[in-house]
Amino acid sequence: MIFQDLISSSYFGFIALLFCFLLFLVYRQSQKQNLSTEIALDISLITMVFGLIGARLFHIFWESPELYSGDQWPRAFQFWLGGFVYDGGALCAFAASFTFVRFKKQSVRVWSDFFAPLAALGYSLGRISCLIAGCCYGRTCSYPWAVSGLHPTQVYASLWDFGIFLILHKMKKSPHSLFLIWVALHSLGRLIMEYYRADFRGPEVFGLSVSSFLAILFFSLSFSMLIFGFLRKNRVGTKPE
Repeated sequence: MIFQDLISSSYFGFIALLFCFLLFLVYRQSQKQNLSTEIALDISLITMVFGLIGARLFHIFWESPELYSGDQWPRAFQFWLGGFVYDGGALCAFAASFTFVRFKKQSVRVWSDFFAPLAALGYSLGRISCLIAGCCYGRTCSYPWAVSGLHPTQVYASLWDFGIFLILHKMKKSPHSLFLIWVALHSLGRLIMEYYRADFRGPEVFGLSVSSFLAILFFSLSFSMLIFGFLRKNRVGTKPE
């Protein structure tokens, strides 16, 4: 019990430090890009709060509802025992942030592109907390980098999104659809990670884990939007002879 409490404390302690670090980056980057630091921090806090709420609700109502049925419903509020699903948090955070940005009459594209590199970095560092907690491991692995004989899929995901962060960081000085690029590349990496995952993922959708299904959906949407935007830009920029 003491060891479990220590792991839980380490997990949430790491997440708290990560949030503070990301807020600092948001503040500095918004200043460098001449964007409103107030709105940037507001979006960040909305993303963090609704991200945690969405991740928790997705776990309770989709991944493991049996753990909270009947007399066990008070466990739904014991979030320190674990139980978060990234996809649920991402969807809820995006919906809340999108609503706030529209309410403030701000550009959704400007702010989504601003947060794209930070989202990649946050996800990359956030996966380290899964490694600390000992969750989200993959199938049996015989390679030298195996952890307790299993694929360290948390490390795979962390390295993949850190690579995405480096790419987006290099691209941010030019007008690009950074958010769509992040969604497409992140979804592709998520599919690779899900291939090696072996832990319980909740009910399947069309024979796939819900994370794999959403990754395919988001990759298809973002990639299609990138292609459409590229073709539209070239068509508009083409002068008739």
